[in-house]
Amino acid sequence: TTTTTTTTTTTTVATAFGGSGGGSRKYDVVVQLATLTWNAYNDWAPTTILRASTYGSYSGNRKRILVASFARPMRTRQNRPVNMLFGPAYAAIRFLEKNGFDVAYVGGLHTHHMQPSQLSSIAKVFVSVSHDEYWTRQQRAVVDVARSSGMHVQFWSGNAVFWSVRFDENDDDNMIIYKETQSLTKIDPCTTCWTGTFRDSRTINPIGAEPENQLSGLIFTANAWFTSPIIVAERYSSHWLWRNTTTATIGTSSSSSNSGNGENVAVLGTTVLGHEFDGDVDNGFRPRGLVHLSETIVENILVPQDGGSVYDSGAAVHRMVVWRSSSSSSSSSSSSS
Repeated sequence: TTTTTTTTTTTTVATAFGGSGGGSRKYDVVVQLATLTWNAYNDWAPTTILRASTYGSYSGNRKRILVASFARPMRTRQNRPVNMLFGPAYAAIRFLEKNGFDVAYVGGLHTHHMQPSQLSSIAKVFVSVSHDEYWTRQQRAVVDVARSSGMHVQFWSGNAVFWSVRFDENDDDNMIIYKETQSLTKIDPCTTCWTGTFRDSRTINPIGAEPENQLSGLIFTANAWFTSPIIVAERYSSHWLWRNTTTATIGTSSSSSNSGNGENVAVLGTTVLGHEFDGDVDNGFRPRGLVHLSETIVENILVPQDGGSVYDSGAAVHRMVVWRSSSSSSSSSSSSS
């Protein structure tokens, strides 16, 4: 079954979001849906001969596309659910709405066109959900400044803020992504632009490295291609984030178990971590005061070896984290897609 949707973009913030409430009051949460990522993975094409996704190789007969148009049907069933609405994003929406949060929703392009003050005026908390992989630099700057101004920011997304994309002025239909990190030379014709990974520190990047943990606290470390539980050891259970949960009673609760090294742990879910996830890396961009809330070690998975083009088998550590910025706003990240 193919689901076809019509996408309309707008630069008018007043009409950019819809929510469960109404009026001019501030929402509890504004959820950013990963619409740029949906577009990047959308593989709809007028014929099967053409390649329509930004995913894959830039060689051979069916090269990946360098410009992904929003002005085409969206195939939501042929792709892995993690790359479309009906995956982790759907679960996040159900959780928030079921628990009575007053929620507003925006897409990545809406955030791109906002001023930081506009984003922070919508809600108290900004939440990135699902596989929020493709961002523009303007979009990232809006969230960064809004957080620095006191807005709370949460990332319920893995592999987030990984690829930098751009739009030509006055053209919201065509998302440009050359994935220059996968090239030895600069291939985007805009010499002052960069459409590779944010973390790429090579000299062909005219902007310079801006690793994702500078914004989210965590950085993409594992392309696991399978899912697993999140492990919370007893040493993390006293943190206020676990208050009023069974995790806070590790060691006394029947829901806890022994890790094998003598420490009691809580095992959260069975498929909540993955298939791609992030870790805490001290690369010079790590936020100060970052606090660990969990530790899950996964072995024999694909781990990035460079700026985002070479992967090899290895082990990675996933963490949930929280920290407070100088503006006293809090940021947290679970970073699993």
